[in-house]
Order: sequence, then structure tokens, then C-alpha cells
Amino acid sequence: MTATPPPAAAPRCDFEQLVAEILSRYRSDLQTLTIEVVETGVVLRGVAFSYYGKQMALHEVRRLCDQPVVGNFIEVHSRWWE
Repeated sequence: MTATPPPAAAPRCDFEQLVAEILSRYRSDLQTLTIEVVETGVVLRGVAFSYYGKQMALHEVRRLCDQPVVGNFIEVHSRWWE
């Protein structure tokens, strides 16, 4: 019987790089984004121009990060010129 090594710890996210990538990818839908690390996971804060932007930020963090999203406090504001 061979022993299997314990699974390697999931890599931690580089949150600054993650935020920069998400803001770059969804620049027409997100104005600001921050990721706050808390004891139980991460909390998203920022301003989106649409609910699509808010949802895509959540989806991308869930997809690319190894920590659960425990709060999404991204506010949705319409653009001032619309």
C-alpha cells in the first residue's frame, strides 16, 4: 500500500493583479473594484455601471480565486450621461 501525499495547498490569489485584470476586461461595465480579505473569504466592493458588471466581477473572482466570496457589495450606478 502506498501513501498518497496530502493535496497541495491551493495557491493564494494576487488580488492586485486580479483586480487589474477584471477592471481591464470589463472596463465598460466596472468603474472601481476592491477585494477585501476577511477571515471567512473575500468581500467585493466597488462601483459598476450595470448589474452585468457586478455579476461578471463576482464570476471572475470565483473562477480565478481559491477563496470563497462571502459578500458582494458592488454598487450599481448608471452613467451620469445616460
